[in-house]
Amino acid sequence: MTTDFKITSMTPEILSDKFPDVFKAIEEKGRIVGLAEGKEAGLREGHSKGFNAGADAERNRIASVEAQCLVGHEALITQLKADGKTTGEQAAIAVLNAEKEKRKTRMQTLEDSAIKPVTPSNTDGQQFSGIDPNASVEDRAKAEWDKSPALRAEFGSVQSYTAYLKAMESGRAKILKGGK
Repeated sequence: MTTDFKITSMTPEILSDKFPDVFKAIEEKGRIVGLAEGKEAGLREGHSKGFNAGADAERNRIASVEAQCLVGHEALITQLKADGKTTGEQAAIAVLNAEKEKRKTRMQTLEDSAIKPVTPSNTDGQQFSGIDPNASVEDRAKAEWDKSPALRAEFGSVQSYTAYLKAMESGRAKILKGGK
């Protein structure tokens, strides 16, 4: 290293030319300090942005879960808000399932506590046969024929009884009852 020059002002170029080792040492130190400062600033900024984004996301999740509340399901909504993971869509499904179960239980309670129906009877004083009155004449005739030995004895064939029922329903036949 020579010292036979006179420095009147120092510039980075002069320092780099005349004292390259010193220049490199200063440059390296500046790079290390700058990197540490940048890293620290980046961490602070990233933490702040991440914290704010997380808080916003959680507020939105909770609002979405609360929007699914139906009367009578407040406790379920409180539980779903607190779990930290349930979305609004998942909360809606949970509330719907709870409502279905509630209605199913209520319906079962009503059915269990209802008065049992009385077996209806027809106008002849006979017990209701359980045959669908909306079925076709042929289907009703066959069902009645199969159930009643008295009909089989009286009419002889299911075709005869079917013809009789058709005549009765169309008004072409009547049962006359004698009176004294």
